[in-house]
Amino acid sequence: MRIRETEAGALVAEHWRSLPRRAPSEGAMLPLLVFAAIPVVAGGLLTAATMDNSGVAGGLIAGVAVLGGLLFQVLAWIGGRIASIADQTDANAPSDYSLRLVRKLDIARANIAYASFVSISLVILLAVSVSLDDRPDWLRVVVFGVLFHLALTLLLVVFRINRIATDDRISAITARARIAAKQ
Repeated sequence: MRIRETEAGALVAEHWRSLPRRAPSEGAMLPLLVFAAIPVVAGGLLTAATMDNSGVAGGLIAGVAVLGGLLFQVLAWIGGRIASIADQTDANAPSDYSLRLVRKLDIARANIAYASFVSISLVILLAVSVSLDDRPDWLRVVVFGVLFHLALTLLLVVFRINRIATDDRISAITARARIAAKQ
């Protein structure tokens, strides 16, 4: 069995395909730089600049765990939103707007599911890190790298959800204006 054939592998692959690229010719370089190289470098720098403090790790565990729960709630909301659009279009063919919205929601769903997966992984990684008496430096680099990676992924999610909401608002205002113009 290949990694892509597992649920976790499919989730990572779906998230990777959704990452923004400036041009098709750029392939994977921009996402690789932003979502992999920057977190590793930042993790290394932060590890070199910080002292070992278990109290900070305990706070991070709690914060990331709560964040993971909130992400799961947003994931459930997006699933419900996609289902409600499907229910509305049962008897009719979906409108172009509904199809575009489902595509955007599906991309956001992939990003949020991935962010939730990363937050769960980070909680486990932090718990293991805190439980060790002598933490190796490489483990701190990994923890901080995953933390930065999660932060960048969450920024992407915030921008995408905000874009969807803005498009919804514009569509509602435009539809309302069209209805008012006909009356």
